[in-house]
Amino acid sequence: MTWPNVIPYFIQITGFATDAPSTPYSARSVNFAAWVAQVMRRLAPLIVILGALGLYAARDAALEPFRPADLDIQVGSAAERVGPVDLDTHVLGAQGSPGSFQVMPAATGQPAPAGPIEGKIRRNSSLYVELRSVGVTPQDIDRIVRAAKKTYNLKRVRSGQRFAVYTSDEGVDSLFFYFDSEKYLSVRREGAKSFAAVIDTVPYTITYHVTEGTIQQSVFATLQEQNAETDLAAQMAEIFGWTIDFFTDIRRGDSFVVLYERKTYENGRSMLGDVLASLVVARGHEYHAFRFDSGKGRRGFYDENGNSMEKTLRRSPVKYTRVTSNFSHRRYHPVNKRYQPHYGVDFGAPHGTPVYATGDGTVLAATRRSANGKYVKIKHNNTYTTYYLHLSRFAKGIRSGKRVSQGQVIGYVGATGWANGPHVCYRIRKNGSWVNPRRIRLPSKEPVPKTAMAQFQRTRDACLLRLNESILDGVDNRTTLVEKPSYPTAAQMQALF
Repeated sequence: MTWPNVIPYFIQITGFATDAPSTPYSARSVNFAAWVAQVMRRLAPLIVILGALGLYAARDAALEPFRPADLDIQVGSAAERVGPVDLDTHVLGAQGSPGSFQVMPAATGQPAPAGPIEGKIRRNSSLYVELRSVGVTPQDIDRIVRAAKKTYNLKRVRSGQRFAVYTSDEGVDSLFFYFDSEKYLSVRREGAKSFAAVIDTVPYTITYHVTEGTIQQSVFATLQEQNAETDLAAQMAEIFGWTIDFFTDIRRGDSFVVLYERKTYENGRSMLGDVLASLVVARGHEYHAFRFDSGKGRRGFYDENGNSMEKTLRRSPVKYTRVTSNFSHRRYHPVNKRYQPHYGVDFGAPHGTPVYATGDGTVLAATRRSANGKYVKIKHNNTYTTYYLHLSRFAKGIRSGKRVSQGQVIGYVGATGWANGPHVCYRIRKNGSWVNPRRIRLPSKEPVPKTAMAQFQRTRDACLLRLNESILDGVDNRTTLVEKPSYPTAAQMQALF
């Protein structure tokens, strides 16, 4: 084969047929250009794949210039432990000002790694940017993020979160990332190029406190005036919510006393722990509540006789609200402008406020009618059925036949139907008849089992001792540090009862 025939032969075996020899040179040039374009189209996917494989093989060095500095910042969820690692020796130092911390290395008998290097996620930044700023290599960052992937997503963090890095001759020895006040992620080197990740709890100590006060405006305002834990107001409203409506039943001169834990973490942070017991005096009546675990995970609050504070139904389907219209057999309707029965209680709340199912049950209706607007109807048992009227919209998944649990969001406050403002009209039917949600006596859930009653009584008496010690000294509106609740002596028992 002579050289002038090479190109036509190559074109032929590649699938491109040339024109007859008599074809003008300009036409051949056009056909050759079309052939080149056709070949490039066929080879383009192969070129892209080969390029991607090359970048992946050299990713540690090649990706550094392209690392984003403005990753979206959000907390991920904790998962199970990945790889064997011992965190028992990781202790947060108590030195420094509140909010500062120091992580102590494990006592393994080997030289302790250098550090720690501490930092936090700045606004509009990312963990990659912050770790690079303290000298961590892109290779180590990539390995750390990969090791933690199944445990915590380090690509989605938020500003203000803190970290501590220990280094050694090999690079990063360990990283501690504090994603909230109670838990942190530990990522430790397990080889030249591997890490293992685990989530652990920040060590803390528990102290016990009693706060008491006489109400002038509200429980919240009383706590605020004495610089006490205002979150106690919400917890007390939750505990007594089946018996007392803290927004309508409390009057000036009523009082309360509450025993609770405070957790102080070794990183300097402190937060409210569990409420252990409380006493509320409302309209001359005393209401006790004691926290107790009756077994099989049934932890809740019980009165002094061991009856559950939780009822089959709550008295209100919304939190932090006010009563705008009461149950009545003859009420002047603000829309119809005439007197007619109002078989519910109107709770005024901002538009979009969550509305909760007041008890376990099955949704019978989630629809709309002219007067009711958008409403939900729930059957709880053969005795009780509840209604929630004038909703702006239903919660996701709420439809006829759906099972719901007490406290589950079923919709949101609105003003649909015959309404002149955002509120929810809450109604209860008992054995087919309308009843007043604020006056009905509701049955309690299961009491303390007889097998656990002796232990409950010991727990009750220990908490009562701490509450009464604070009440009997005659000083009001204050918070005191008390000893851990313990079983009273015989003399103390006489003082209690």
